[in-house]
Amino acid sequence: MAVRLPVVLCQHERRNGKQAEHEEQWITKLLFEERLDATLVADLAQIQLESTDHLCLEGLRGDFVLVSWHSKELVAEQLARLGFLALQIVPIDGSAKLAITNAKAPTSKKVYFLSFDLGRTVEDGLSRLKELLSSRSTPVFQLNSSLSKDRPRVGPPMDMKTLPVIDAPKASNTQTASPPGSKTPVVANVRFDARRSSTETAVDISEENDFPHIDSLMSDLDKFDA
Repeated sequence: MAVRLPVVLCQHERRNGKQAEHEEQWITKLLFEERLDATLVADLAQIQLESTDHLCLEGLRGDFVLVSWHSKELVAEQLARLGFLALQIVPIDGSAKLAITNAKAPTSKKVYFLSFDLGRTVEDGLSRLKELLSSRSTPVFQLNSSLSKDRPRVGPPMDMKTLPVIDAPKASNTQTASPPGSKTPVVANVRFDARRSSTETAVDISEENDFPHIDSLMSDLDKFDA
């Protein structure tokens, strides 16, 4: 957002002659200036509390420019009378600053002061206001020197070609040995005869000692046939 700067013009106490003409030239020029918001009030010494001009000054929340026919000392005195407890009068011409302090208002408001001068043109005064506005619009960053001292140094980037190559472990083809004491189950050789019923199964017994009386039974069958 663009920075704007309020400019308060305080009229001369008599409002006639060359002073009034000079004030009108200021108002006309400020109306065509961007980011410079002109406000016209009465002479500070004539502003009463709770008046329209007083409320207008109180409505200026931030810093502002005040152009007056009075000196900076008298301006500071009248602003304190109107309720501005903490002020810092900063002359635009570069002269010494003037501060008003109060324990009830620790936050000080800056009032950039510029005096009306019939011997100085309005364009000269506007050029000073533009320089002030430009300085307030330009952000200033201050680097902390301790950060550069404490900041860790970053080494050069690592070369991937210099990294060691680690071979992945190969899968072993050796079968896991059976635990001791385990026995291999005996599988009977079973064959299926399609000519038999689905519920009959022929079993091939390879051990001859399973039927020790087979010879005598065969002899008995031979005698019976005879």
